Amino acid sequence: MRKKDVENMEKPARRRFNPSRFLVICILVAAIVFCVWFSIHISSKESGSTIITEEKKITSITISSGIEDMGRLITAEYYYTHMEYYEESKKAWGFTIPFSTKSFILKCTGVVNAGVDFTEVRVDVDDVLKTITVYLPNAEVYDNYVDTDSVELCDVDEALFNKIEASDATDLLDEINDAELLAALDKGVLETAEKNAEDIVESFVRSLIDDDEYGIIVSFTDDTDEEETKE
Repeated sequence: MRKKDVENMEKPARRRFNPSRFLVICILVAAIVFCVWFSIHISSKESGSTIITEEKKITSITISSGIEDMGRLITAEYYYTHMEYYEESKKAWGFTIPFSTKSFILKCTGVVNAGVDFTEVRVDVDDVLKTITVYLPNAEVYDNYVDTDSVELCDVDEALFNKIEASDATDLLDEINDAELLAALDKGVLETAEKNAEDIVESFVRSLIDDDEYGIIVSFTDDTDEEETKE
């Protein structure tokens, strides 16, 4: 075999550059890249709007359910210390029977509790006006009682024919309860309860939303269901 033939056998044949084939490959690669990009772009847009929708839905649910979880919450307390003089005599034909007058001084402390039933909450979110309105029922008195451990009878004076009985003290305590309830209402315990409830709700809602552009309105009404029907 000649030397020239051997050299020809050792060198592999070179492939010729095919412009048409290269162009087809470039087009295919570009098409694949575009399809992948388009798929990612569409999926990200869809997932983004879903997240936004879910955030609004979750926020609305979280606001109402979170407030409902507070239950019937006491938001104002009116403490009092009371001292009342009691005297009672037996009478006959319009005259006081001698040695029948009994008396004592009753001292006690008590409390009037007022609050709001947060389980009756209703929440409206207005994304156009950027407002979150929370409807709550009006405040009411939950408790009005005297601390029985604080009850003390002083200057006790029993009559010979008219002994002091337990009912004398309990009847007087009922009168004290009624009087102190009126005093608490007169001094605005219900208004204080609503103001404190408003502060609680506003702080709670602010802790849930990231957008400071939203205004928070807390409205108290006699009937939240009736308010919803009007709208």
